[in-house]
Amino acid sequence: MELMVVIAIIGILTAIVVVSLTRSQDAAQSANCLANQRHIVRAWMAYGADNNGEFPGPDTNRNPDVDWMHSFGANIGPGNSELIGAITDGSMYQYIGDALLYRSPQDHTDHIRTYSINAFLSSGEGSPDWGGPPVDLVSSIARIRNPSQMIVVLPENDHRGHNINGWGMNINGSGVWIDKLATFNPGRINLCYLDGHSAQHVWTGVSPYVNYDLEYAFNLPQTNVYFPGADYEWIRQHIFDPFMFDEVYE
Repeated sequence: MELMVVIAIIGILTAIVVVSLTRSQDAAQSANCLANQRHIVRAWMAYGADNNGEFPGPDTNRNPDVDWMHSFGANIGPGNSELIGAITDGSMYQYIGDALLYRSPQDHTDHIRTYSINAFLSSGEGSPDWGGPPVDLVSSIARIRNPSQMIVVLPENDHRGHNINGWGMNINGSGVWIDKLATFNPGRINLCYLDGHSAQHVWTGVSPYVNYDLEYAFNLPQTNVYFPGADYEWIRQHIFDPFMFDEVYE
């Protein structure tokens, strides 16, 4: 009986230690992820300083001299997977200098790159509702009124093989997320803003219109998901400046 009690106590203590170590590891990886994003934003701004204040393009396929990444063609492998050349051929690599900084330590996929850039800055893809022209006229920090509230870097988890182009969402109030954010941090996400500060945003995870939660939606095997609600509105308000957007259409 005494031996069984001792074994039970050892088991409980072991479980406590394992849980504590797991939480410590998660916290350390999350801190690393935030540091990576800050490094990317600093490089983003350094690029602008060397190019008459203009941002690099957030896309991954158009021009290796401008776009921060260059994925398509020679830099795409089997299954639409991204190759290391996508990183080293991009315009931002000379300012970052380490391919490991493009991947979050929390990323459990086989992507070589975790992070995507806000498609509403510089040469975004698609329609004006999710980062395309004429929003691509917004190419410098001088056009943005509140850089401390505009998200630049996001961890994405595209199911198509790699995180294609910049990260965007439909901003017309429809509740459609054009791309899906990563769910590596349960219940929250790491972000970095244009002024260089990083933070974690906690999801509400609920919507009055659908019967599943936000993180379930982000893991659906499709490009676009419909999930309106508080989370959609919060991101919508932080990936473009409404005043800036109005100016573009004038």
